[in-house]
Amino acid sequence: MLWTRSAPCDSHEECTVRTESPEPEPGAGPPNEGYLRSRGGVRSNYSEAIDALFKERDAPGRAGGVLAVIKDGEVVHQRGYGVANLEYDVPFGAQTVMRLGSTTKHLCATCILILENRGKLSLADDVRKFIPELPDYGAVVDIRHLLNMTSGFPDGLNLPLLVGVPAPPRLLRSQILDLQIRQTRLMYAPGAHCSYSNTNFNVLSLVIERLAGVTLAEFMKAELFTPLGMNSTKLVPFDHEPIARHATGYLKEGTGETQIGHMPTELCGDGGVDTTVEDMLRWFENFRNDRHFGPNYRDRMETVGVLLDGTSTQYALGLTVGHHRGLRRVGHAGGMPGFLCDFVHYPDVDLGVVLLWNWMDTTVLESANSICDIVCAVEIRAAGGEPGARLRVDDSDPVLAPVTGSYACPETGYLIHFDHGQSGVLCSIQGDETYLIRAPEGRYVSAKLAQGFEMRVLSGDAENLRPKLEIRFGALDPMSFEPIADEPVELKDLSAYQGRYRSEVFGETCTINSVEGRLQIELESRLRELLWKELLPIRENFFAALIPGTTNFTNVSIRFLRNKADHVTGFEYRLSRISGIRFERISEDSPWIR
Repeated sequence: MLWTRSAPCDSHEECTVRTESPEPEPGAGPPNEGYLRSRGGVRSNYSEAIDALFKERDAPGRAGGVLAVIKDGEVVHQRGYGVANLEYDVPFGAQTVMRLGSTTKHLCATCILILENRGKLSLADDVRKFIPELPDYGAVVDIRHLLNMTSGFPDGLNLPLLVGVPAPPRLLRSQILDLQIRQTRLMYAPGAHCSYSNTNFNVLSLVIERLAGVTLAEFMKAELFTPLGMNSTKLVPFDHEPIARHATGYLKEGTGETQIGHMPTELCGDGGVDTTVEDMLRWFENFRNDRHFGPNYRDRMETVGVLLDGTSTQYALGLTVGHHRGLRRVGHAGGMPGFLCDFVHYPDVDLGVVLLWNWMDTTVLESANSICDIVCAVEIRAAGGEPGARLRVDDSDPVLAPVTGSYACPETGYLIHFDHGQSGVLCSIQGDETYLIRAPEGRYVSAKLAQGFEMRVLSGDAENLRPKLEIRFGALDPMSFEPIADEPVELKDLSAYQGRYRSEVFGETCTINSVEGRLQIELESRLRELLWKELLPIRENFFAALIPGTTNFTNVSIRFLRNKADHVTGFEYRLSRISGIRFERISEDSPWIR
């Protein structure tokens, strides 16, 4: 276990003081007692500056979370911000349970390495060796492709959106796997690109279970949590399972009201672990010292993917690997409705950050780098960096200032939207959001390490002051993006797109009709409805779908396909982490005509 130091304060070493309250329990007490008890923990010379990063949540009656900062193997800051439950004013503590979300992925990857240690598998094995019901894609998808997010599998958590959402929605692991089995095409050749997909770790979870002969929850408990003394940590597939000392997750709806978050999906190694900051400190200690889980565990975990063209990605085995101000940065964030998590290690300066949050504001995931600036200012300057220097770009950047509104790449179906605000330039990419930061050689990149996004601003023209963009995702060829007019374009003839379309993968049929000069899409099933209905024309054969409640129309795009005779034969969907899902037009002599 990690403990705090009790050395005196001087100019060379921080002073650390433990100010713990008893482990919190819900109950009646003075006003704001829960918030005041959340503040107990560990403080040092760094704490005042760290607390300032979370001042918005550091108040009574607000959701927030728990933070621990570890320097040179010792906790130098640990406390809660806000409360774990708003209704009962329950304070945060070291044993408050919260969701890891996708931070679970590197725990799942650790299970794979344990099986590799025992000779049960090789990372070069074809995944069909263990799951033969997967189709033959014409190229091998191996275990490392899954771990490195280079398989070409679409994200199974989003696939059901294409066939409508039942009420109440509930998605099982078996359903996600079934959708993947029914697809005979990958989004790209294995190893050609790196794109984040929860399906990869859903499939890896099944590989573990088939080789181990037990559930993933049982394997994780026996092989990970019990050996490290993580007694409050477990895999919890559904968020409705009652868990002692569990915080309530909150998010803000479009109306501005605070709502309780809910994840209607069965989770596994993709994001299903519940834990506490106390247990994650034990996990970090082992990760830092590389004591368990086989030879060269950390080196193997931090080995990034290499694409077919030799390009290295930033995604390793359930971890992202990059740099902050010249310092190596390893970790993985996680998020689901109402919960966020970050687990970060800066090995060059022996710094760790563990954050568990019950308020859905993804800007908190940038806090680890800010904490690094505070705690490691001397080391950063020695590496040639400037701690505290602003990373995000804003309107003060003359090159980026005219890049506003929505952009499209008609050849690929990608849609991107830019919002300028006090917090920086926010880029929405097919449902994912990221702030932009400046990179060398006139480039702009994503603040999210795993995004694999690189942008250059090209010159505008006399008729359109908004410039064109060149954007590259991972190792894919650069794409040309053009600005979209604020008002949708008017197409003269929409009748060419009207008709019935069917996907054999999903076994679903949809209808596209022109209603008052607008295209609308509906499923023929009366049990489910799509989240979108109206298709907004971007240009001929290229449409976007607006999801009610979203601020822009970059979430879903549709590209209509035509044959040599210029007749529409079908369309392809693109949405968050999914591309190339095809619906074929049904001809009059089709067996699907009723």
